[in-house]
Amino acid sequence: MNTETKTHPSTRPTVNLRGVIVPTDWDDIGNSTAVALAADDEQEYRISPENKTGRSLHQLLRMRVKIEGTVDSEAVDGHGKVILVNSYRILETPQP
Repeated sequence: MNTETKTHPSTRPTVNLRGVIVPTDWDDIGNSTAVALAADDEQEYRISPENKTGRSLHQLLRMRVKIEGTVDSEAVDGHGKVILVNSYRILETPQP
């Protein structure tokens, strides 16, 4: 399985997920306004815009990444679970 979990006292578990950054919402002129991780575990994790690290993933559309963060299993919307990203690493860039 591609999901690793570490538990920290009095917080949600930190997970490590691999997958591709995909757009989930667009504005009226077609610009992406929200992104998610289409993960190797066949789940979609919407990226929380609450911190700068999460917001920076908008620039990585269609790139394969490894993300470390915390998943809010309570905040499930039409796009899947929500992950607050602590850090990420680019694994592959899309081919032209």
